[in-house]
Amino acid sequence: MYDGGVRLLCPHMLGRNREGHVRILCLQIGGESTRGLQRKDGLGDWRCLALEKFSGLALAEAAWQTAGSSLRRPKCIDQIELEVAAQPEREPQ
Repeated sequence: MYDGGVRLLCPHMLGRNREGHVRILCLQIGGESTRGLQRKDGLGDWRCLALEKFSGLALAEAAWQTAGSSLRRPKCIDQIELEVAAQPEREPQ
């Protein structure tokens, strides 16, 4: 659950913005979104989400996913604290 809606997310990066608030960069591959899911190719949409808006976390049965060839530092994260490397040959991740 994020901000009252169910989302299916693959977290990629955890860090803090310039104000020191924790942000999580995720690939949203399903669920609800106030803007809707934009990509029609099924690869998901990148979201930079505020940690304090998460509730009711649960592990999903779906495999972790990524999109794009390389992940650059997003503008919403000033200080990276944790970054996940794509390792599709190793399941579960």
